[in-house]
Amino acid sequence: MGVEAYGFDISEYAVKKASSEVKPFLTTDDARTGLSRYKNKEFDVVCSLRFMECIPDSDISWLITQMNRIAKFQFHVIDEQIKPNFYTNMPLEDWIKYDWSPGTILQSNENRKKILRKP
Repeated sequence: MGVEAYGFDISEYAVKKASSEVKPFLTTDDARTGLSRYKNKEFDVVCSLRFMECIPDSDISWLITQMNRIAKFQFHVIDEQIKPNFYTNMPLEDWIKYDWSPGTILQSNENRKKILRKP
């Protein structure tokens, strides 16, 4: 698509199962510790898909601080439906209250029309 993109997943299995065309751009890592090695504003965009709700409540603020530090812009798709195996279950209106960088966009996975932008 003409962009330089990288990704990581905590699951070694998921990274190994990635298609051969994207596998060279993926690593196995834990965002709760791995983001600290990146420079300030190193990435034009940091995005996540159904990831934030998998983070324990105690780690969310620190993780958001790190994403704010390394990203010029952020976009996150978040599951709002209650799922017993997820750590954090809350509506987008509560997620947007965290200390995201201005301009960060949060979108509901269930209702794709529901989008909130941090002022």
